[in-house]
Amino acid sequence: MIICLKQIRLYQYFIEQCITGDGETQTPAVDANVEACGIINNFLDSRAFLALFISEEITQNIFILWNNVNGRFASSSCNIKAQIWSKFQKLIYEYNLKDFIANTQKCLSDIASVGITIEDEILAFSILTKLPEEFHSLIEKFTLNADTQGNPDTILNVLNEAALKDKALLAD
Repeated sequence: MIICLKQIRLYQYFIEQCITGDGETQTPAVDANVEACGIINNFLDSRAFLALFISEEITQNIFILWNNVNGRFASSSCNIKAQIWSKFQKLIYEYNLKDFIANTQKCLSDIASVGITIEDEILAFSILTKLPEEFHSLIEKFTLNADTQGNPDTILNVLNEAALKDKALLAD
């Protein structure tokens, strides 16, 4: 959306409030405001759109609107963080190690991208607890080795190596 706004030269209205020479805030031109609100409307479903447009002030000042959108839907919002953490917690091993590794890496990337701060050790042990009994000997190696037990990336790399050695682990 930001690229689109930059191309049509509306992005400045979203990120900075226009200030006049006497220090007063200035709403962008009516056409720019209407166009910017229209763009946001195209990106939001009706329920989200209605939730944001609750006052006359918001509908008339794109800067305030954009701050509300970011506050409610930005990747660093508490709601998004909770959804991403929940997705990681619900991740299960479905007897395809390749998919499990890919899904876990995606979750770890999402966790990092929204700024969730979790100790690597907790992430690593969470990954290990998702594995079934048939991985018991591999899990023991992780928990007994101080170099690997607290590092989720190392665990995923070793799981990937194990899968490549034993093609039966890759898929059912």
